[in-house]
Amino acid sequence: MQEVPSSGSVHDLKQYLDQPLLERKSDPIKFWVNCRHFTLILSEIVLEYLICQASSVSSERVALVVNLTVPDNRSRLTGEHIKERVLLTSI
Repeated sequence: MQEVPSSGSVHDLKQYLDQPLLERKSDPIKFWVNCRHFTLILSEIVLEYLICQASSVSSERVALVVNLTVPDNRSRLTGEHIKERVLLTSI
């Protein structure tokens, strides 16, 4: 069940849409901090999710190290031994 937006959040969205476009190299976090006084609800939501890193590089790097460290023919390794091998490989 979706929530019906309150009149305050609709007002926030209108205020945001009325803003001029930012330059490409401007800081979006600074923009949303400055807009807090007239888009309180929207700026809180944006600041919560804008700071999240949208990348899978670190998880892919770990998966690559595990694949290189633990060969397919070593299926009897325990989880603890795999951790130790990955640690030794990373050093």
